[in-house]
Amino acid sequence: MRTRIERTEFEQGRRVLALSDIHGHLKTLNLALDKARYCPDDILVVVGDMIEKGAQSLGVVRKIMALSQKGTVYALTGNVDMWMTRFLLSGDPETQHELVKNALNAKKWWGGTTLEEMCAELNLPFDEKMNIAQTLFQVRRRYSDELSFLNGLPTILDTPASRFVHGGLPHESLALLDGPGNPPLVRFV
Repeated sequence: MRTRIERTEFEQGRRVLALSDIHGHLKTLNLALDKARYCPDDILVVVGDMIEKGAQSLGVVRKIMALSQKGTVYALTGNVDMWMTRFLLSGDPETQHELVKNALNAKKWWGGTTLEEMCAELNLPFDEKMNIAQTLFQVRRRYSDELSFLNGLPTILDTPASRFVHGGLPHESLALLDGPGNPPLVRFV
């Protein structure tokens, strides 16, 4: 995946709120927004890792998508968002098998996974015997809006006063990261 940089300038006098690593915890996201007294006049920066590890990843993504429709919201991709989206959109059977293996383990480690949520909403099995190709076909069809949203997120938000990125920068020069032909910020092996 190539590094995507979004450049903007925040309007003077507006409050900027930033949060990160929501990891599928919709209740915690709502509590944080309430505690900060978030309103659509604020600028909200979501600095990645919206999904996985919690039981309501889809709810978190949908909430951020809805907030984006009502106010100024900049959502960035995190490593987990990037990883899960890459696997869900992959057409490679080996990659798809790896996704299911990791998702089944994630359920044990974290108690919830995005793929499991999707399967539950679709009334599809989520176990070692699932038909991976058929399940992912259904997932891509039903969740095209959510997957397009996650897949289209930038890696870096750069403003004259601030730079937001989920996992850090390998160096200070954004020019070396930006544009076609330059090395990706994150390499998947």
